[in-house]
Amino acid sequence: MRQMMRLTFNRWLPARIICWLIQKLGFAIMLYPDHFGHQAGDVEFDLRTKNKPLLYLAGIIPNRALYEMHKRYATIIGVPNWVRVHLIEAHITFDCLDEALSRDLVFYGNAEVWRGEPRMTFSEEEDAYGQELLRKLRLEAGKYVCFHARDSMYANLHHPEVIAKRKSKHLESLVNLTEDHPFQKHRNVDFGLYFRAIDWLETQGLKAVRLGSYVDQCYAHHNLVDYGCLRTSIERPDLADLYLMAHCKLYVGHGSGVTQMSSVWNTPAVCVNWFPYHQASRPSANVTDCRVKRLKIGDEVLSEFHTRHFFEAASWLQIYNASADFEVVDNTPREILETVQKALGEKAQRRAA
Repeated sequence: MRQMMRLTFNRWLPARIICWLIQKLGFAIMLYPDHFGHQAGDVEFDLRTKNKPLLYLAGIIPNRALYEMHKRYATIIGVPNWVRVHLIEAHITFDCLDEALSRDLVFYGNAEVWRGEPRMTFSEEEDAYGQELLRKLRLEAGKYVCFHARDSMYANLHHPEVIAKRKSKHLESLVNLTEDHPFQKHRNVDFGLYFRAIDWLETQGLKAVRLGSYVDQCYAHHNLVDYGCLRTSIERPDLADLYLMAHCKLYVGHGSGVTQMSSVWNTPAVCVNWFPYHQASRPSANVTDCRVKRLKIGDEVLSEFHTRHFFEAASWLQIYNASADFEVVDNTPREILETVQKALGEKAQRRAA
């Protein structure tokens, strides 16, 4: 009897009751994700798959424009971070929410769902803003290719806050993923590796746009709009992030939240320098080709094929711990160019040759 009492009456009982009541009212109840890519992808997936009203409990809002768009389709309630942490704990223990904070990322690979039309659309006012943005940047919808290369600046500014707000004495991160950690360094990409592809795009009448925010450095190239560097001077940059992705001809990126956002708009995409290629973090279904960073273990450089399968049976903690024991080799500018050419069509590739 005492054991049953301990099972029933515990510190998570209030959270379980709240979730039960909301679900009885017909809502699917979830936490609003605190990373830009998850926030975009999780909600879009729910909009396309759940046949009930959506209710999200929010704590951290990384992109205000995306948040305002989501409010047109779902109920979002801001809660203190201690409530959010409490709900995470309750979900881990009792599975009381419809979805976890960050669900298994394999849902990005559900091709049938992502073939459907995007559920979110821009309002007339948002679309007018976007068209004016393109005019100011001298871009034309469908006539530019977006690129993204992760660096340390954004994470140094924002991830410490996110990690701190997730933690409690009952819920601790297994690893401290600062930007000095080898795992994070392996994820970063030198944007200069894209320049050969950007040169070729000019021969096809296409501009290049660099996405990102709070970037380490700026880049100058006659066929490049470095929006990542300009972003702080752009009016309503959060909305600009969304509009640029939604209206490009192709997106080129790697394993980051920006890449996951491309799936929301069904934007054709390819990935290069993907790390790590892990079963719980595969490219989204709109990605037609994905090249990985090759692992260098000692003096041996693994092929892309063997690199893809290196992490198959590993947990995230094992990957974090192993990251100090190997180096990574980036895809070459030529390999990136070939990937972009293939995505834009074999006819275009033959013309370049």
